[in-house]
Amino acid sequence: MSAPRTRRRPGLLALGIALVVVSALGAVSLFTVFSDTQRVVLVVAPVDAGQTIGAEDLAVTDATVGPDLAVVPAGELDAVVGAVARVPLLAGQLLSPEAVLDGPPVPGDGAAVVGLPLTRTQMPAGGLQAGDRILVVDTPQAGGEPPTGVPDAIPATVLRVVTDPDDPTIAVVDVVAPVDDARSLGARGATGRIAVVLEASVSLDQEG
Repeated sequence: MSAPRTRRRPGLLALGIALVVVSALGAVSLFTVFSDTQRVVLVVAPVDAGQTIGAEDLAVTDATVGPDLAVVPAGELDAVVGAVARVPLLAGQLLSPEAVLDGPPVPGDGAAVVGLPLTRTQMPAGGLQAGDRILVVDTPQAGGEPPTGVPDAIPATVLRVVTDPDDPTIAVVDVVAPVDDARSLGARGATGRIAVVLEASVSLDQEG
């Protein structure tokens, strides 16, 4: 006895095909809404934080960019050439506006860069990053009495932070300050009797 033949129902088949088509169109529509192909700036060569961004470090490319991703449009390429990298830039990444410091290249006229060797106990637990404004405060000798008045402090701006690969508890923080202040900071840093106070954080400014 042969098996009964299944009767095809053209109406249901047509409905199924229509649902597939509608689902596909909906997916395309959602992709179009939540993403967009743009001409943007691409990093093609690594740039260290605090270094000037050169024309050879950047290129223009087409990229699909989601609505929550901030990028530098291709039309602003000339504006970022010669600017300073706020954070390390990696080849292959799209350039973000937050990764570029505003203003002229550092240190600039009348300013100098000085490196301060610091331990974890000499700076905020959250660390420091390029663009942070800090106060470098004089501290007493280890085990000495705390000062009775307000200790001397020199303002500076963080240029870059380099951690010792052999000892992650120690970092060299390059800071920018007026030339005379930079000389004083160099002398103070050599004694180790300093502490860094974070006055204005780049990351906190961005969150606000």
